[in-house]
Amino acid sequence: KLEKAELPRSMKGMPIAMIVAGSMALAFFGFAGLKF
Repeated sequence: KLEKAELPRSMKGMPIAMIVAGSMALAFFGFAGLKF
């Protein structure tokens, strides 16, 4: 299903990396928010 999704050729191998980076960023900002 993911292979059939319409995505730019440059983004073909990036989704997983973007998800990991996004989750790490959300976790970082979440913990930073808890401190203050």
